Amino acid sequence: MNQVAYAWFIAATFIPISFGWAGGDVSLGAFIQSSISQLEHQNKQISPLGAVMAFLYSSYIILYAILNPLLGKYIDQVYNTQSTVRPGLLYTAAVQLSIISLIVFLSTFIPKGSFALNPKIIDESQ
Repeated sequence: MNQVAYAWFIAATFIPISFGWAGGDVSLGAFIQSSISQLEHQNKQISPLGAVMAFLYSSYIILYAILNPLLGKYIDQVYNTQSTVRPGLLYTAAVQLSIISLIVFLSTFIPKGSFALNPKIIDESQ
């Protein structure tokens, strides 16, 4: 309690994590653009990139609209029964972030050739 140095240490550890998230966002956007760029020539009325990005963004909004109230109620319930939020934070932050991190890590191995140290881009148009 009253030890701000720990908060600054945790904040500093998020700097490289944020760089990784930003790099992942950029690479995901580039992958989506490159993989569906051929589809734009088939139908000029529909933008596949716009459809994919709209799906991802709306999924993000829906998940946050559902999860935030549920997690908030859980933390309120833990606080009301135990007069501390530590167990609630353990399950909402530590366990959930560990599960999400594992899912994201495992999903990086889904594309063909992703086990290589420097994967080659497969050109399916040929």
